[in-house]
Amino acid sequence: MKKTVGNLRSSHGFSIHFYGLLAVLTIISGVNGFCAELAAQEQPQEKSAEQQFKNIKVFQGLPVSQLLPAMTYMEAALGVQCSYCHVGRDFDKDDKEQKDSARKMITMVRDINQTNFGGRNEVTCNTCHHGQAHPASLPTVVEITGKAPSPQPRMEQKSTEPLPSAAQILEKYVQALGGKNALDKIETRVMRGTRVTSDGSSAPFEVYQKAPNKMLAIYKFG
Repeated sequence: MKKTVGNLRSSHGFSIHFYGLLAVLTIISGVNGFCAELAAQEQPQEKSAEQQFKNIKVFQGLPVSQLLPAMTYMEAALGVQCSYCHVGRDFDKDDKEQKDSARKMITMVRDINQTNFGGRNEVTCNTCHHGQAHPASLPTVVEITGKAPSPQPRMEQKSTEPLPSAAQILEKYVQALGGKNALDKIETRVMRGTRVTSDGSSAPFEVYQKAPNKMLAIYKFG
């Protein structure tokens, strides 16, 4: 009987410890879940493109942080700049026909991917444009025949003196600017010029630099 009673006590003690541990784990799990929910509530939800900007018609629901990368991608795919579709800095205006065409093309590409590729981005702007505002409808001569046109013969220029090396040219350029020691003393630089886009429009810009790692670029739009 004593042995049996001892076993019962041992079993009862184990149950107390087991359920006590289970209760502690349950409390910890609940606290962790509450903290995770609280952290999610504290993090502000990112705005969509139409909440941040005006006149958004085909990018509704797109996170605002992804709008500029999408615009940059289309610029590269078509080989154009912002001014190709937009009027200066008034990006919400619809004065240019190219902007309406871009919206139609975006809708067309979405429909193609949704209908034929399960929504995957298999077809993009670059699929047809390849860096051109107006995609080519006919293949090139090389694509048809597989042979490149014969190169035109070049007139050989005879020179009695060897051409200077790249290092020699750069050295003369540095010397013309006053030498390396003089250049090392320069801490600031100002550059002014005109930025010409692929569609022929231009805009003045200024760049200010200060050693070792500061730069300010100012672009002016008409």
